[in-house]
Amino acid sequence: MTNANNRASSMAAHIRDIGGAEAHTVLVGPALVYGEDDLCVITVSGPPGRFEFIKLGRFLPDLSGPLYDAADSVLVIKNSDEVTIEDGRKMRDELIAELRQSFDTVRLFDCDKELALAYAETFPSEESRRIAQEVLSDDD
Repeated sequence: MTNANNRASSMAAHIRDIGGAEAHTVLVGPALVYGEDDLCVITVSGPPGRFEFIKLGRFLPDLSGPLYDAADSVLVIKNSDEVTIEDGRKMRDELIAELRQSFDTVRLFDCDKELALAYAETFPSEESRRIAQEVLSDDD
């Protein structure tokens, strides 16, 4: 088992533990930057609907621009905890593969809005409705 698979397996086990024995569904959001520079995936498992930020690493922007594009070579020094969006998407895919082994239903979402609405629909509660309302109001 590779290091990436070990990490995905550990994250999936954590989500399984948080959801509890009765959890059979997990909702998985996109890999996005939250806060200052954390690249995360949001998951919700349940019932009852446990909400979890899974930190993939510190966000490292993809290099681009005219100077970068014109360079003959580029040396990137990256810390071990830094990940690009592309890295984060790969890590999310590995996590999803692991979750599919542990949960009956794994639903995937491409944006926070879709995830928040599914959270309120799948696991109705005061908290899930509040979060959906906040995400929808941020969209205005």
